[in-house]
Amino acid sequence: MKVKNHGFNKMNCPLCNEMIKGVPALSRIDNKTKICSKCGILQALEDFIKYKKEKKKCFLKREKQDRTY
Repeated sequence: MKVKNHGFNKMNCPLCNEMIKGVPALSRIDNKTKICSKCGILQALEDFIKYKKEKKKCFLKREKQDRTY
């Protein structure tokens, strides 16, 4: 059974240096560097956590403003 590589050459992820298997993900840092799926998921989770923290800060700031008359 022959494995298809979908036009992608074997390469290592520049972040973790592991072999990229299957279709690579695009780094969220520059939107052009090809990275492995694990690193892509980690970058997405980091962005999500930062978003949730910022949203919480805005909510707490708004709540504090609502209490002061």
